[in-house]
Amino acid sequence: MNFSTRSMFSQLDEAFLARLIGVAEDRQLAAEEILCESGAPFDGAYLVAEGRLLEQSPEGAARELAAGDTVDELQLLTGGPRAHSVVALEPARVLRIAPDRFRSLAAGDEPLLETLSLLASERLRDEQLGRVLLRLFGPLDEAVRQHLRRQIEWVELEPGETLFRQADPGDALYALIDGRLGAFAEDGKGEALLNEILPGETIGEIAIVTGADRSATVKATRRSLLVRLARSDFDAIAEQHPIVYKAFAQVLVAWLQRSHDGRRRKQGAREISLIAHREDPAAMEQVGRGLEAALSSIGKTLRLRSSGLKEIGATNFFDVAKALTEPLYDPGNTRFRLWLEEQSRRHAFIVYETDGDGSPWDRLCVERAHEALIVANASANPEPGAVERLLQGAQVTARRLALVYRDGQRPENTGRWLCERSLAGHHHLRLGRAADFQRLARFLANKAIGLVLAGGGARGFAHVGIIRALHEQGIPIDLIGGTSSGGMCALMYAMDTDPAMLELRNQRDWVSRKPWSCYAPPVLSILDHTKWDRIFFEAFGQRAVEDLWIPAFSVSCNLDTGQSVVHDRGPAWKAARATASLPVLLAPVLFDGHGHVDGGVVNNLPTDVMRRLTGGPVFAVGLGHEEPARLRLEAYPSPWRLLRERIPGFRRQGHHHTVPKVIMRLATMQDLAAFDSRAQLADFMFMPPVAGYSMTDFESVDRIIASGYAYGLERLQQWAGDDAFTTSLAAAGLRPGG
Repeated sequence: MNFSTRSMFSQLDEAFLARLIGVAEDRQLAAEEILCESGAPFDGAYLVAEGRLLEQSPEGAARELAAGDTVDELQLLTGGPRAHSVVALEPARVLRIAPDRFRSLAAGDEPLLETLSLLASERLRDEQLGRVLLRLFGPLDEAVRQHLRRQIEWVELEPGETLFRQADPGDALYALIDGRLGAFAEDGKGEALLNEILPGETIGEIAIVTGADRSATVKATRRSLLVRLARSDFDAIAEQHPIVYKAFAQVLVAWLQRSHDGRRRKQGAREISLIAHREDPAAMEQVGRGLEAALSSIGKTLRLRSSGLKEIGATNFFDVAKALTEPLYDPGNTRFRLWLEEQSRRHAFIVYETDGDGSPWDRLCVERAHEALIVANASANPEPGAVERLLQGAQVTARRLALVYRDGQRPENTGRWLCERSLAGHHHLRLGRAADFQRLARFLANKAIGLVLAGGGARGFAHVGIIRALHEQGIPIDLIGGTSSGGMCALMYAMDTDPAMLELRNQRDWVSRKPWSCYAPPVLSILDHTKWDRIFFEAFGQRAVEDLWIPAFSVSCNLDTGQSVVHDRGPAWKAARATASLPVLLAPVLFDGHGHVDGGVVNNLPTDVMRRLTGGPVFAVGLGHEEPARLRLEAYPSPWRLLRERIPGFRRQGHHHTVPKVIMRLATMQDLAAFDSRAQLADFMFMPPVAGYSMTDFESVDRIIASGYAYGLERLQQWAGDDAFTTSLAAAGLRPGG
């Protein structure tokens, strides 16, 4: 039997082909019978012996198969699930070539395997190009497709190599097949990363039509493979085949719609490298296993270690030593590259686990990384280790630090690790604590759950109730931040992530100790700031914000510059005190010689800050504003009479514009206009019913907490029936209410 010229087997030795057919299994098909379905487990390639069949890819491309054609022959080399769905158009006969029988025939025949690998690489590139053309131009006549194929150039980039620079002419359209690119803005002071470009995405859709100059510099952040279509070639093809313009215009409209909606096409695997700070096989094993389990709840995950490579290489016909020392796109490394590309298609995450000795395997892990996670014993010397030094010259777009803790340890002196590193984030990881690994996994998947807490004086006790409701409904808080009472609450929660302890601290510090009743000579402030300082220092001690168990921040206003300041490092007690320092009532807090006051003056709901930290769901809690009350007075009586009315036995109920109330009102009034726009940046907004409480009603702590808790539970139960709510949490690997 002869193989079709469309099959890579058609170019092999006839003796081998005869042996291959000799071990194949015969199968008869009736008309309209399904032979296989895309995504199903692969149990062998098929050779059509008689009849006609229809093969369809997941992208919608279809072709008719006849005698001599093959189905899923690439999977014999790469493994993976079925790539195509096939149905018989008429009674047909096929031969199944089982993977184990193919391996037994090919094992040890290096020239045969080399030939197969090169043919498979050509076939794979042809299929990849076909998918790109289908995505860009939709279904076209074969003559037009072939014309486009002939004009396409393949481009390979090394890490750090520039594809084009900002302001260069827009002379071509590119599509990324494999690897990772970064788009950078240049402003004369350097480059700033705008966004990542992922496999399957295109660059220059507008430029190929208009010829507009490039709006950003694009560089490879890891080894990358692209296809290029020059604008001049596109114009020539479109002039000969006008349908190309129409087809591309339709695709361009869809692309613009996706950009407007913020939607992105499903990409290949997110590849994460665990960088051993020092050689510590036991710790790396625990971290690797824990992270694999946590990521698997979000998407299919593959964990790769050097210890398992030999077996993988034997199964997939590649030499491990050769694979690790030769460039990935070298023709001699085709089988290893094909296998890696197949894993990227099959998985959502690939975790590469380094050994920590700077070996070729460690170098490959660094080169493959979309994101690097440095894993270190928290009590170790923070100086970079052998593999981390490899990162210094690597074009990795994001780096994170995981500090590992054993029994009884807690974070301290984290700043030593951060001062010499440029990081996307740092994480405190307790071995054996699944919740810490799950939180880290959500950060790596860009699905971390953020909570933003607004300022509002005593009404901020409602935050405590909301947090308790979130915990009870199984919704974790991965990072937290806020302003004024919200910022103070955020930092307190991040210290031990225990709602019960948070409630206890608020009851103790604001009710039992009554800091609002301790006045001072009105030089720096009306209230004695030293008592407030003691309360905050006793709560946080020497801990810095970066030492808290989860990422957290508070917002203050620099009194000297008028700018908002985000406190995500430095002494935690000062960050908490500064965000709640109401002007005039409390003395400013000094940072580097500048006075800082309540952040509500400039940003009372910092959802904009949170949005820069996570692409996951963002919850926010707003506290509303006091309803204006009308006094039944034409003028205030004397201050001595008002003071007398506050003495027990003479006290009268009534609303007055007292100094604390006026100051609180003024502190947040300037930011009122921005509240609605900032609220829209949250995915899910809580607005607990606390309007009946004054912003100075600190003695009502228990009632306000209870009100926030009851409202929070009710709101979460309402959202549980909302598709947007359940979908966003499911994407983070969560099931609300669980």
